[in-house]
Amino acid sequence: MKKIGYARESIVGDSLLDQTAVLKSMGCQVIYKRKRALNQKKLMVDDIVALLDSGDLFVVSSLDRLGFDLKNILKLLNGLTKKGAFLVSVKEGLNTSEDQTMDPIQWLTFICDMDALVSSEKTQDGLELARQDGRVGGRPMIHANDVKEKAYISYLKQKKSVTMIAQEFGISRATLYRYFETKKV
Repeated sequence: MKKIGYARESIVGDSLLDQTAVLKSMGCQVIYKRKRALNQKKLMVDDIVALLDSGDLFVVSSLDRLGFDLKNILKLLNGLTKKGAFLVSVKEGLNTSEDQTMDPIQWLTFICDMDALVSSEKTQDGLELARQDGRVGGRPMIHANDVKEKAYISYLKQKKSVTMIAQEFGISRATLYRYFETKKV
C-alpha cells in the first residue's frame, strides 16, 4: 500500500510548505505539488489517480485542495473507488479505507465547508486576474488629486471657507476635509 500525497497552492488557505509538512507527517512516500495557476483549470489529480493501485491511499491536507468545483471532486472520488484506492483528508479526519459509516450530517458539513472554501478561492483568483488586467475594483475617484490640490492651495492662500472652496471647485466639503487631513492642515 502506497501513500500518495497531493498539495495545491492557492491564494486562500495553506501554503505548499504547510501542506507538504502535513503530508510528510502522514507518511506519504510521494508528494505531488501543483503551483497556483489562475488560468489553469485542468486538475493534475486525474493524472495522479492513474498512478494509484488498489489499496493505495490518496492523501490531502484538506478536501478543498482537491479541485475547483464539486463536480470534479466527485469525479475524482468515483475514480478512486473504481481503482480500489482510498481518500484521506487530514483536516476533516476523513479516511475512506477505514470501515466506518459516516453520519450524513458530517458529509454535508464537509461538502459545505469545501464548497465555501472553493468559492472563496475562485473569488480571490478572479480578483487577481482583474488586478493583472489593471482593474482594481472599488468606487472610481470622482475628483483627480490635482483638482483637490488646487483647492488645497486656494484654501491656504486665500483663506476662504471650506464651503466656498467646495462650491468653487465642485467638490464636497467631506472630500476636501479628507484631502486636507492627508496634508495635515
